[in-house]
This record gives sequence, C-alpha cells and structure tokens, in this order.
Amino acid sequence: MFKKITSKQMTPICTALVAVVFIYLGLTKYGFWGGVKGPLPGFVPTIVAVGLLIMSVLALLQSFKEERGNFPALNWMAAAGALGVILATFVIGMIPSIAIYVILWLKLFEKASWKNTLIVWCIIMAIVVGVFVLWLAIPFPNGMIGDMIMG
Repeated sequence: MFKKITSKQMTPICTALVAVVFIYLGLTKYGFWGGVKGPLPGFVPTIVAVGLLIMSVLALLQSFKEERGNFPALNWMAAAGALGVILATFVIGMIPSIAIYVILWLKLFEKASWKNTLIVWCIIMAIVVGVFVLWLAIPFPNGMIGDMIMG
C-alpha cells in the first residue's frame, strides 16, 4: 500500500520542518512587520522560510514520480559546507563563519582568483552587515569565542 520512504522523500520532509520552525520563530519571537516602523527582524527569515516550505512541498510531490536517485560525493559538498558553518557558528560566531565559508568555497571549489574572491566577499559581507545587522538588527550568534570577548 505505502512505498518505502527514501532519502528523496526525507530531504524535503526535513527541509519543510525546518521551514515551519523558522516561520514560527519569525512570526512569534522576532516579529514580521511593525506597522509604521516597517520590517522587523523576523521579516527576511519568514519570507525565506515560506519559499523553502513551498519548494519542499513541490520536491516531496516530485519525489514520488522519480526513480531512486544517486548522490555522488561531490554533490554533498554544499551540505558539508553548510554543516561546517553551523558548527563554526557555535565556536566563532555566524558572521565570521559565513565570511570564512565564502572565501573557502570560492577559492577551493570555484577556483576563483583572489581578486574575484575578495570582490564577492566584500559584497556579501556588506549585505550581511548592512542589511541584516544594521538595518534589520538581527541578533546573530557570537559563538563561544565572541561571547568571551564581549563579556
């Protein structure tokens, strides 16, 4: 009656659960919109999570139509990088983790020149700091080292 659940179904189920958690946190803990004040810290995470939820549902529906997939090791590099950022966030904080990830990804996997790497890095860091830290005032984790430095 029921097909065996494979990784083709588990991945979108997991990402849908993550999306639901971030939608909940964005709407309840951080706030979505502050009337005249404009977007609150939960605005962008909620929008991204809604997109993730939609894509997860579509991927889940599509997974029942496809044959068993294969997952070459190289395809897992982005997931491994994301896991590395998550683990590094606990130690050095999110912003330094993102900065290191961008440099490592562009140099090691994309084989970009130092000039292009630094240009992209500056743009990404300007967006992260300018939009998320200064404008939306999102409280990024400092990590253990950042917490020791900050007090």
